[in-house]
Amino acid sequence: MQDDWRTTSWILDQMVDGDDAAWRQFVERFREPLRRLARRTGLDDGEAEDAAQQTLLVFHDGLRRGTYDRDRGRLSAWLFGIARHEIRRAGQRQHRRTALGLAGGEPWPSEAEAAEAERDWHRDWQEQVLALAMARVRREVQPNTWAAFERVQLHGEEPAAVAAALGISRNAVFVAKHRVLSRLRAIEAELTEVRREEHEP
Repeated sequence: MQDDWRTTSWILDQMVDGDDAAWRQFVERFREPLRRLARRTGLDDGEAEDAAQQTLLVFHDGLRRGTYDRDRGRLSAWLFGIARHEIRRAGQRQHRRTALGLAGGEPWPSEAEAAEAERDWHRDWQEQVLALAMARVRREVQPNTWAAFERVQLHGEEPAAVAAALGISRNAVFVAKHRVLSRLRAIEAELTEVRREEHEP
């Protein structure tokens, strides 16, 4: 992951201007949930990778042409809508190869399957955002601060025991937990809120 952290809004602004580095950051952040969605619908690895990449390319083109309105709907919903179309197309290709005895798998045909995949997509999206946010915060805070948060919030250890193990006060454990949670919420917002920003050229 890159050290020069940028909000998703900033990345989208740069993508509109044709910045290749911003495009690579966008792909790095959001390609994996798309690939997992495509695999879950029955596509093989190659078709899933193609569907994920094509989804990102279609989104990028729409962003550059102004068809993606950041003030209407969540970024995740826009990406899912594109992905659903691209996965259907990939499924049709895979299905044709199946008929020729060249590959396994079926296209993604039913509304019920699409609805289930959408629920899974939103879960994967949130997991990806949380993973990115946690990786960022872990680099920002002192090791003891992160350890206190991790042991109390993620592992459910008693604050007094964590304080004793880390050689800090019980109050410091609570402060560390609050600090990390607050920063996580801020970074999650930076990742998911995509309104236009004012920034230096």
